[in-house]
Amino acid sequence: MIRAWNHTIYLSIHSPVAGQNVNFDIIGNYLYGQSSPTCVGAPMTGHGHITGFNVKNNWVELDPTTTTASCWGIGFNNNLANQEAVYFRNSVFSGNVVINGGNQPLSISSCPGCVMKIILLCRIGQRTEQQQLSLEAQRHAGKMM
Repeated sequence: MIRAWNHTIYLSIHSPVAGQNVNFDIIGNYLYGQSSPTCVGAPMTGHGHITGFNVKNNWVELDPTTTTASCWGIGFNNNLANQEAVYFRNSVFSGNVVINGGNQPLSISSCPGCVMKIILLCRIGQRTEQQQLSLEAQRHAGKMM
């Protein structure tokens, strides 16, 4: 079976060369809905090797009737089971809003030195039981503010 994922912003950087892939920003975006009638994937997502990644002041909103168990609001992780190491070192996730984000409105992993602050996740008229968030950053001595 082939599954097509729908992403509005997709960041993919898989070249862990020293001094490269440093200081990337995704700031101030408003994303409403997705490119298909049903949400399958994450409107804002990425996989790769990044140091100094800033995801700030973004608004992701999905219609509650379109979200599925295969829908995530913001997801930066190794969801692809990539054999290479995937990480977002020394990253900051702040001021982001996710409304009706699906299965997991926020999913962040492989994020040593991560800072998470002022993140609003809310559901308006969601249809199914879903997880609120998945954060593995604390395993890597990350800070939750």
